[in-house]
Amino acid sequence: MSPRPLRAWQHHVAEAENARQRATSARQTKARITEALDQAAAEKAAGRLAATWTKKEDAR
Repeated sequence: MSPRPLRAWQHHVAEAENARQRATSARQTKARITEALDQAAAEKAAGRLAATWTKKEDAR
């Protein structure tokens, strides 16, 4: 394979990998938004956050 077709092939592979990463990121973002909009999930997250607070922090 000559250098030019090889570089073109590498370019297309890199573009495909970038597209795959963007699609994965979009799916993860959608999942986070869906979870954030879910009332039960929000209550669980608030409970987890509240469990991390200490009495010293409440005194502030």
